[in-house]
Amino acid sequence: PHSVAARLLLHGTGEVPSSVFLKRVVPRELPARKAPKWVRDTQSYRTEVNFYENFLGALRQQGVQLPKTYKVMTQGLQELTTMLKVLDASPDSLSTAHIERVVMGCHFMCLVQDLNPAQYRQEMVIGKGDMERVIDAVALMHGVTF
Repeated sequence: PHSVAARLLLHGTGEVPSSVFLKRVVPRELPARKAPKWVRDTQSYRTEVNFYENFLGALRQQGVQLPKTYKVMTQGLQELTTMLKVLDASPDSLSTAHIERVVMGCHFMCLVQDLNPAQYRQEMVIGKGDMERVIDAVALMHGVTF
């Protein structure tokens, strides 16, 4: 696994949603992998955090339905970002031990709105109408960032 993800059912009064979605990544708790794979995976986690922190507002203004972000937490992100920049400039410049130390020192957690708790489904094959909606949403989402 690359992360732990769960739908959390909530009970409360007032503005409490019926459920939220939690994604948590703690590399030291995940199965071992080689340093290049950790680099790729942590780049992906960093990109996801960047998306939640920097792009949701602009996308929502363009009408893209995205989850409300309740909390994004990171640890070790600055050191990870520095390491990734060094590796971009000189891929063989850091030892495997250094890469693993930095990766194992970081973690990521996102708690977001569960957009469709009652009707969620995962399909391996979807129909033309669903595919058109997906393509429209992806085009709108990516178009906003240019």
